[in-house]
Amino acid sequence: MIFVVDDEPIFLEMLKDELAEDLRLDVHAYSSGEECLDNIYLHPDVVILDHNLSKSNPDAKDGMEVLEEIQRQIPDVVIIILTGQIYPHVTFDYIMEKDVYKYIVKGETAFDDLKEAIDIIIQKKSG
Repeated sequence: MIFVVDDEPIFLEMLKDELAEDLRLDVHAYSSGEECLDNIYLHPDVVILDHNLSKSNPDAKDGMEVLEEIQRQIPDVVIIILTGQIYPHVTFDYIMEKDVYKYIVKGETAFDDLKEAIDIIIQKKSG
């Protein structure tokens, strides 16, 4: 099972549909970190998380806070960070310090990069 968390509704639905159709996986889409965390009891294998989740209200969690809470609740979950912006120092922090599997920048190759990463994850889990 895969969770996709992104605050851009059109992108979120496209990503969910693309992954579900191409990889034939159970994909759950959430437009906020809180919504994702409310369903974390489903214990996803992979979480694709937007780095820049909007804070529509003062109590909303940003991507880093959601990441930390997911990892606290499910230490073995595989996290892929998906973002519209590239920050080399943040990329390093996520991958080296936050134990993130991959950091992917939204763009032309994002869908292919995600599918490739998920294929590798699935092969490792089943092999």
